[in-house]
Amino acid sequence: MKMTEIRWHGRGGHGTVTAGILLAEAAVQSGLVARTFPNFGPFRRGNPVLVFTRVSSGPIRERGPIKAPDVVVVMDKALLINGGALDGLKAESVLIINTTQELVELSRQVAGLLSERKLKVVAVDATGIAIEELGAPFASTTILGAVIRATGIVDLEAISAAVKARLPVADWDRNLRAIQRAHYTARQN
Repeated sequence: MKMTEIRWHGRGGHGTVTAGILLAEAAVQSGLVARTFPNFGPFRRGNPVLVFTRVSSGPIRERGPIKAPDVVVVMDKALLINGGALDGLKAESVLIINTTQELVELSRQVAGLLSERKLKVVAVDATGIAIEELGAPFASTTILGAVIRATGIVDLEAISAAVKARLPVADWDRNLRAIQRAHYTARQN
């Protein structure tokens, strides 16, 4: 496996850092090497947050921000245009967006913004699923289901193990149901 670089765009207090940590932990439990770290200004709920995750089968020497990601995860659709989420995308990048918007319309919108590149676009209503399963609009664990479906970096078993290693026992079942729902309902072009 070559190195996969993932850039997460979210907001402070919504669990974007937790999502990156859980994916990295699942990768390590799967025998891969992973690094994840956040980048944010004044840490306040609602401020934009960037998280960078690298996953590889070999050593990871790069430690800086990810400029040309293989995967971009947008936790808040408002960050799609104003948050720099589309910066540095490659022709073969995967763009995963937390949205209720129809995939055809979303793909058309992204194509209009990036006319020279045809991306794999994945849409999932991670917030809606989180509200139903967790009782709160924090889509951090939920969106992991769409990430692993779109990328195949790790499987549901590895994410389940990471959730059980990091979250309180009382939260396991609800989070695992949310991840599975996002995994099976994510729409991709």
